[in-house]
Amino acid sequence: SVVARTPPQLHTPLEAAQRGRPAAGVSKLLRAKPRAHGPGKRPAKVALVFGGESHYLDMGRQLFETNPTFRAALTECDRLFVRHANMHIVDTIYGGDEEKLGEVKMANASAFCVEYGLLQVVTRDWGVRPE
Repeated sequence: SVVARTPPQLHTPLEAAQRGRPAAGVSKLLRAKPRAHGPGKRPAKVALVFGGESHYLDMGRQLFETNPTFRAALTECDRLFVRHANMHIVDTIYGGDEEKLGEVKMANASAFCVEYGLLQVVTRDWGVRPE
């Protein structure tokens, strides 16, 4: 993840990551408070963006195994998808069924669940509040 207050602060770490280099200063930006920019001098707003199209086996496994917030969110999503759509998200992502994960419904549902889990980590554990 990348946290930035200005577009250049966002582009630099993304470009570095694309070249396979560590994104220096990202954790420093995470602790920084938004500052006023522009003519009105109002603090910049915080936005969280999830791409939604990426899905692969074991996505988020380390978070699932080590972060209680992520695990609880993904488990709750799984429970709801089983109940309402008979879709076993956690078993599919972490069970090695690449063919099942490649089905459009499962790919979209699994990506949503992982993104929801990430949202919970960012807002609950890290205290980031999107506006």
